[in-house]
Amino acid sequence: MILSGVTLLIGTIGIMNTFLVAVLERRREIGLRLAVGARHLGIAAQFSAEAVLTSAVGTILGTALALDAVATISLVNHWRPILRMDTVLGGVVAGLAVCLLAGAYPAWKAGKTDPVETLMHA
Repeated sequence: MILSGVTLLIGTIGIMNTFLVAVLERRREIGLRLAVGARHLGIAAQFSAEAVLTSAVGTILGTALALDAVATISLVNHWRPILRMDTVLGGVVAGLAVCLLAGAYPAWKAGKTDPVETLMHA
């Protein structure tokens, strides 16, 4: 249980770093959008939506691969796979929650971007 928690924490930090790099790489785009009238909340919402979509795709693919691995290993070893739906749904919920948590700070940081400073240093 503790190892799983540490793994989730490390994964969350890695995902957050990835989203922060995406925000830094797109600073000029963010600054330009803010300069032409986009709201800070709209920028934050865009990055939050990207985090949700990324987590949804990753969670669905990860769950499908895990179920496929269980089925393949069970087939090869002539076992009867026993899967509990609450465990599968718990994994899906945990995957979505981790990415939402990891995407919150980068989305907030993107929304706080100063367009003048960003475009002056572009």
